Amino acid sequence: MALYYAVCISSILLAALCKRIKIQRRNGKEKLFVLIAGFPMFLLAALRYGIGTDYHSYVVMFRIYFANGSRGKIEPLFYLLNRIINRLGLDVQWLFVICAAIYIICIYVFIYEESEDELMSIFLLLSFTFYLSMFNTMRQHLACAICMFALTRLNKKQYVKFCAITIIASGIHYSAIVFLVVLLLNFIKIDRKWAWIGTVVSFLMGSLIAPFVSRFFVGTIYAGYITETISERSISGILGILIQLSILLFATVFYSKNVRFELFFSIQAIATWLPIIGINISLINRVKWLFAIPSIVFIPMTLQNIPQKRTKTFVALGLIAIMLIYSYVVVEVIGSYDVIPYQSIL
Repeated sequence: MALYYAVCISSILLAALCKRIKIQRRNGKEKLFVLIAGFPMFLLAALRYGIGTDYHSYVVMFRIYFANGSRGKIEPLFYLLNRIINRLGLDVQWLFVICAAIYIICIYVFIYEESEDELMSIFLLLSFTFYLSMFNTMRQHLACAICMFALTRLNKKQYVKFCAITIIASGIHYSAIVFLVVLLLNFIKIDRKWAWIGTVVSFLMGSLIAPFVSRFFVGTIYAGYITETISERSISGILGILIQLSILLFATVFYSKNVRFELFFSIQAIATWLPIIGINISLINRVKWLFAIPSIVFIPMTLQNIPQKRTKTFVALGLIAIMLIYSYVVVEVIGSYDVIPYQSIL
């Protein structure tokens, strides 16, 4: 993890530098933030070689199936991207470069426009292992990043753009279409009471509806995911649930009745329910990232609701310590995502 955190720290320092640079036009400063602060994280993802559980699967798809014009069951826009790269005579590495660029641009725009503390959000992007998970399920996280960009449009009440961008994301990974539910959350909020009622129900309902979900997806492209069990990643799975429950509890205590906070709280409620249901229905884990990634913005937002400065500092330092331990256990101890040791094409 040392290399990844070194790159993360460099991104944080560059982000701090960007905040000090005075540019009159806001969109000019945003572009500077994305290009400069996001560059170290982009470089690490773009130049990797053999890093990530699914890395070689993407290489095989590009060189064998997509090169011959066979789309198979892959989403149309991701297939189109592969075909364009192939037709231009470019190497498969360009697929990882372009996907890394799109991912970083979308995520860093989301952080810049939505976060109360961009530096904390960049740290959480790595420590929550969202960034490293992209090295594994690249297609899915690329779609998630595009959905985060869509969320910035929703908060500007650009509802048509939000829907259009989310639909584009579903062309990269079909699961992204589920993110359209956030549009409803913009009007029908999940308050504190219903968030915890939903949490209790999630623990109870998973085992009850699991057989029906299994029957529904038999014969579909997602049938293979139904048989997955959380036991394969039990420690990280349980830790993930505890983290989500802790965030929900933290936000419940320091709740704020403003529209933006209520929207992110509603998203967090769903992010808490999904991995709990996923204990019995592993297919649910294919969409949990969509609702979990906004926490990199929601946590700094909630921290701002703590009135006492000393308490806020204590909580922030405690959070950093917990997330450092979490990422170490998930990546170093359990070996999730197959990202250690890092190798590059250089």
